[in-house]
Amino acid sequence: YTPLDETALHLMADTLLWELRPRKAKPELRLEARVTEEERPEVALLRAMHEGDYDLLILSTPLRSVRSSTQLDLLTEQIVNDAPCTVVVLTPKRIHPEFPH
Repeated sequence: YTPLDETALHLMADTLLWELRPRKAKPELRLEARVTEEERPEVALLRAMHEGDYDLLILSTPLRSVRSSTQLDLLTEQIVNDAPCTVVVLTPKRIHPEFPH
């Protein structure tokens, strides 16, 4: 395993921002993307949220980590409970059988 260098991480974050920013976004809309390599990503995410001034976190959870239609996986639940702002959790309804997962 070779960790990615800072240039690659910044390039990935810039690409995320380019793809996620709405086409007709108001100039005052502030989006931020960070790409990091951490052994425990939930710790890094919560640390960044407490250090920043965020209003909203949108988090996606893979289908395989959802315990049931009404329960979140343990890491997602920890993030939701410890976040200093509102958290929206997106979960897929289903995965098409032709797609590998």
